[in-house]
Amino acid sequence: MKKMKIFAFIFFSFSSTAIWSQTVASCGESEGVSHYHYATILSKKNSGFTKDRITNGMISVKKMPDGSYDILLVDVRKKILSMVQDGGKVGLLRKGNNDATFMLYFPNNSIEIFTFWIDAEGNKRYDHLSSKGGDATLIHKSSVLTGQCDEINLIEIN
Repeated sequence: MKKMKIFAFIFFSFSSTAIWSQTVASCGESEGVSHYHYATILSKKNSGFTKDRITNGMISVKKMPDGSYDILLVDVRKKILSMVQDGGKVGLLRKGNNDATFMLYFPNNSIEIFTFWIDAEGNKRYDHLSSKGGDATLIHKSSVLTGQCDEINLIEIN
């Protein structure tokens, strides 16, 4: 199953929408903490802080031929999603010698910040901060997750 998911992710990464794109980062599982808001459908008992983890997840940041960016995700259903095709706005917020930060914004729904960085020992990592809410969102939450990356190509960023 994992091989099938990897094949699908690679295939999608080279599909017609991304064939001329350049990979900026490719990362996997993440873990951290989420706070589920006592709002909408969540009971008080099911709200609050909890350890959170995205297993078998994949994230890839692509620089498109026109200079824009897209974030591709494999979600819990093992479905590959283009954040831009789903209506998200992706933008580069900052770039340093060893890191870059992107914002993913869905109007009236979520704001997510992804920082891809290389530590002092050369390990490739990423941080994912998210705030999800709004009237159209059933479960409101805020999260801080971190994980490892297979690839970070900061040179692809202007």
